[in-house]
Amino acid sequence: MIEVNNVYFGFGETLILKDLSCDFPKGKITTIIGPNGCGKSTLIKCISDIYKYKQGIITVDGVNRKDISRKDFARKVAFLMQFGSTISGMSVKDIVMYGRYPYKERFKSFKQEDYDIVEECLNKTDLTVLQDRDIITLSGGEKQRVWLAMCLAQKPEIIILDEPTNHLDLKYQYSFLKMIKKINIEDDITCIIVMHDINQASQFSDKIMIMNEGRIIHQGPPQECITKEIISEIYQVSAQIKKDNHTYIRIIEE
Repeated sequence: MIEVNNVYFGFGETLILKDLSCDFPKGKITTIIGPNGCGKSTLIKCISDIYKYKQGIITVDGVNRKDISRKDFARKVAFLMQFGSTISGMSVKDIVMYGRYPYKERFKSFKQEDYDIVEECLNKTDLTVLQDRDIITLSGGEKQRVWLAMCLAQKPEIIILDEPTNHLDLKYQYSFLKMIKKINIEDDITCIIVMHDINQASQFSDKIMIMNEGRIIHQGPPQECITKEIISEIYQVSAQIKKDNHTYIRIIEE
């Protein structure tokens, strides 16, 4: 479990995270939503030690994040950043193999176990037939699966995903999120996701955290967090909410 306790972070005199506390349950999908600039990506970058927070404590399974080496952290937590540019000249398999570096001994070659794990991750993300392709030739959805496979090759207990469906069309958004849900259930991997789409968040998450102005405003199951009143409070729009097995939202601007 990851716990965040009374964390502050900012640039200069501007605070982005303000006395923020929350936890991410083991084996569940927790999705962080909220308006642009509220601190969603900043929070997960503090957890991942990309940003150095000013005050507070973040623990992973009870151990202070600052006391965990980068190598040990990479064996426990994988971080999939927002979709970005890709360098040509590398095969899919070569990129996925990077996920094994936290286990590689210095000045030694990869072991057979590493190759077996990479093969397993390629299969799990439906990339086996593409493993020898240059990544630059792949579609956006295929590239995102490559980065996911690389994360899985780390054999993590936790995967943090920063807007993983950004820049993907609707078909690949749902395909990717279904893959995340399957991995979460079958491999018992805790998933922390930053997302903008409230409907997708409610459909694929066990827990929702709603942020605004650097704080957690509401958190809990989607059926409790996604309400007309909360949507109006956070996003300043009127919304119709349909609740079934999942919570679906229809936004109506006043």
